[in-house]
Amino acid sequence: MANSRNLFGRILDRLLESRVEQRITEISALTGYGFERDPSDPKDAYYRRLSRAGDKELSSLTFERMLKLAFYLYEHNPLAHRIIELTKDFVIGTGIVYKAEEPVKTVLDDHWYHPLNNWPVFQHNAILELSLYGEQIYPVQVNPADGLVYLGYIDPLNVKEVVVDPKNSKIAIGLILKDATDKPGPKYKVILPGGGDYVSEKAKTRQAEFTDGECFYFAINKVSNSTRGRSDLLPLIDWLDGYDELLFNRIDRSRILNNYLWDITLEGMSEEEIKLWLKNNRAPMPGSIRAHNEKVKWQAVTPQLQASDASTEARLLRNHIIGTAGFPEHWFGEGGEVNRAVGAEMGTPTYRRLLSRQHYFKSCLEVIFDYQLRKAQEATNSLLNVNLDDLDIYKIVMDEVSARDISTLSRVLRTVTETLRTSIETETISREEARKIYAAALEPMGYEVTLDSDEIPVLEVEPVPENGDGQDHVTHGGEHAGHGKA
Repeated sequence: MANSRNLFGRILDRLLESRVEQRITEISALTGYGFERDPSDPKDAYYRRLSRAGDKELSSLTFERMLKLAFYLYEHNPLAHRIIELTKDFVIGTGIVYKAEEPVKTVLDDHWYHPLNNWPVFQHNAILELSLYGEQIYPVQVNPADGLVYLGYIDPLNVKEVVVDPKNSKIAIGLILKDATDKPGPKYKVILPGGGDYVSEKAKTRQAEFTDGECFYFAINKVSNSTRGRSDLLPLIDWLDGYDELLFNRIDRSRILNNYLWDITLEGMSEEEIKLWLKNNRAPMPGSIRAHNEKVKWQAVTPQLQASDASTEARLLRNHIIGTAGFPEHWFGEGGEVNRAVGAEMGTPTYRRLLSRQHYFKSCLEVIFDYQLRKAQEATNSLLNVNLDDLDIYKIVMDEVSARDISTLSRVLRTVTETLRTSIETETISREEARKIYAAALEPMGYEVTLDSDEIPVLEVEPVPENGDGQDHVTHGGEHAGHGKA
């Protein structure tokens, strides 16, 4: 009997092991992750990689629903629309520009202004959709004659899976799109900063499977070991829907309160007489005349719902939404008890958030620019003498997120100037140190000062005229012009 139980147990173990093996193979085929196995350890197959995202991913259905709801709210919910538009307006401002010397400038101009790219217009949609969907995907085509890069667009809804480096889950190496039947379709290799030679050998082997093209993939609002980006509206969707419902309920209540009916007392009349009276009398039109004796009494009756004022609840919910989105309430038409000084301080966290998004989008453009320059260098001789690793070959300039308070900056600069004069007179600091401090004080006003230039505002100690007291005095060389920066 014992031998039978042992035999049955061994058979069951083998069946379970076979089933586990089969399931591992199925999961590997579906997810594309695979499982690394050590032949010397048969149990190694039952472990998963530490680099897998695990439960930090939204399910495909949840992710698709997020994209659809985010777009719906942007289209139909004024508060959601304003949140996305405000982010776009502050990040882009009057438009992104770049500075470069020839021949780099010509290559970037050709890419920037080409009708297929049209960055002066497309930059607004790019940052808007990055905030709305949490992702931006640009497939590329390269002209072999001159290396010019053309950007396309892939809807995040069409992405089946984002494949990451098996050894480093924060690096996306490829995208698998959906085909017409919602099954895995075309495979695009993700263009990585610097060419991507730093990915693992297993990632390079996997990249060889992505033969349908190359694309840029940018994602926000995600942790490092999560593959998909999230919309800025994701944590707000339910609250925005609740705010909509609250307002629509108040509209319905107002409609009901505006309704009324005539309650008429017909003293001494029977039911038949009342029916006859109603048949012969209609509700009076506005401005009309009605006459009756003391036995007929008219009274207009309105609903008495005894509902409280909902403005407090509406403001509470609205502030919860816009506060979670990172905006103060006076940016959304509600001044409250905020004065100018308090309003300026309340804007600081918002400016920090918007500046962070601006820096991210700037880094996205740098990845695209670097790829464009690399392709142009490979295709033509125009950039042979250009060191593409030089960080100063171009500069992307973006608008200030917060408005400059020039009057305050001017007072600060005046105070700094006087302090530096005194410090040079007393030999507390050197002239070179004073120049550096003065240059740093000018930067918030939008000026770049080159310290080795002879045409910049500097602090100098000059002798007084011959009719003076013979002592050295400090003068401010403010007649020299600085170099402006947008």
